[in-house]
Amino acid sequence: MKEQGCKVHFHGEIASFLDEHIHENKDIEDILARKYLKDKVALFNSTRGAFSLAIEDYSQGELLLVRDKIGEIPLYYSIQSGKVYWGNRICDILRQSKDPFELNEDVIHEYLVFRYISSTNTMFKNIHEVLPAHFVKVHLNTGHVEEHAYWDIPYPPADQQFPADKVTIVDRIEGILKKSIENGLSHHLRHGVMSSGGVDSSLIIAIASGVHKEKLKTCFIGFDGYESDRSSDAEAVAQWYNTDHSTFYLNAEQYACGLPDTIRLHEEPLNHPGHVGRALFNKHNQRDIDCLLLGEGVDTMFCGSKAYPLIKIAYQNNYLRGLTKRIFENISVNYIPNKYKRHYRMIRDAFTMEPADYLIYSLAVNDPDEVEKLMVEESKLDYLEYYRSFLHEYNKRNIHLKFLRLNQHPFMVEVLNSEFKFGSEYNIQNYYPFLDVDLVSYANHIPYNLRSRGLTGKYIIKKLAERYFPRSFVYKRKEGFGVPLKKYFDDPKGMGRYYDLLRDKRTSERGIFDSNRLAELVDKTRHCTHASDELFEGLIWSIINLELWCRIYLDQHGCA
Repeated sequence: MKEQGCKVHFHGEIASFLDEHIHENKDIEDILARKYLKDKVALFNSTRGAFSLAIEDYSQGELLLVRDKIGEIPLYYSIQSGKVYWGNRICDILRQSKDPFELNEDVIHEYLVFRYISSTNTMFKNIHEVLPAHFVKVHLNTGHVEEHAYWDIPYPPADQQFPADKVTIVDRIEGILKKSIENGLSHHLRHGVMSSGGVDSSLIIAIASGVHKEKLKTCFIGFDGYESDRSSDAEAVAQWYNTDHSTFYLNAEQYACGLPDTIRLHEEPLNHPGHVGRALFNKHNQRDIDCLLLGEGVDTMFCGSKAYPLIKIAYQNNYLRGLTKRIFENISVNYIPNKYKRHYRMIRDAFTMEPADYLIYSLAVNDPDEVEKLMVEESKLDYLEYYRSFLHEYNKRNIHLKFLRLNQHPFMVEVLNSEFKFGSEYNIQNYYPFLDVDLVSYANHIPYNLRSRGLTGKYIIKKLAERYFPRSFVYKRKEGFGVPLKKYFDDPKGMGRYYDLLRDKRTSERGIFDSNRLAELVDKTRHCTHASDELFEGLIWSIINLELWCRIYLDQHGCA
């Protein structure tokens, strides 16, 4: 809406301003325009909620693109031929622009190694992303672009963290989380909670069951053939809290059939094999659920990664690092059974790599050396400098805090982008109780030894969970949102159908991969039969994603 030389475009939901409650009968864009003219960029820090803003400031000849503090609503932009295009979906830009878009070759290596694309980059050349808690200012006369942060997650040094009073901290987390869940359930919508069978989502279910007036709907997504399936844990939680529980399973064929459309919805190659299940679940449940509560953010905010205890053992408390490094360097990975190789490498790398490099590559999902062997052109690794900027000037006292910054910035945003796109396509809102700004701001004030203790990650969250669940459930070995890729690739009706895609002439002519090396990798994956054989199905899955994306968005117009 225009307001005295200013027009605001708003998407999302404003929870409140710090100094004024927004009523439903007010025009939010009109209020935002008036406040912007008064407060300018100070407005952004005082605005709470999941939102994106595009502000056309006619008096200054500027366009400001603003993303919420946590990054729940993505925002993209592109400048072409003197025009600025923006939107919450990449397709919003593709539909507006008549110019062809190209593959951003600079991010291929990063995607294949980490399945993420960092900073403001996207898989499209010349389409950029606004980062969470940032605004981009475009000077319309010159096309000059400025990027500014208006907020950041606090990172207090150890002497400014709260005293380690465990009970008080658990009480505080519980209070903030309960209020956050109440806010998420306050609208007149049909709510559901995504249950993984783990502690994070189960806590949401337990607390929500106590504040929700109606019987709570809970949902579990599973994949046929996954050995570590946690559906029984999800069902146990549903019984304990008397929820209306349902399960949604995919077999190999359904998974493979759903992959291309999920990539189309995602607008970039997928970050996680489980995304196919998330997209198809939303499609299946779009008539029954309006708002889905999700447990994202706990691992990131409360030190869930195994890299935290490993870096403590291998670096912070290791006074014989030189000796332990030589020991691990002399143990060949060939002696390790295949199912333990990934875990062994993670332990070995903690003792042998430079700590900053170890923490960066602990977030990798594919072997960077194997990726490099496949590439026709030498890969650009500039993105590693962006990662290293979060670990700058680390030492034994602060390295865990530096790793928190890395975890909480480049990697959390991609998860939120994905969930937004899968939700918006089927008119399902996502709500993240653990990513409430108050809880995110509080988390880093909690002493590190209450977030990661011994080999137990998310320690303080598990102490909260003890109030709602048996200890045997709380401390059960964690299993990820897994997909049995090897079994699905062995099925010709499943992912096995895509092997021919990798040998196809179109794939070869794209010039990204060495055809011979790719064929060798495919053969290794297809004919892996011994426990000692190396498994590469995760890398093959990523390559298939990239090629399908190229065919959907570069060879065709994927937004049509």
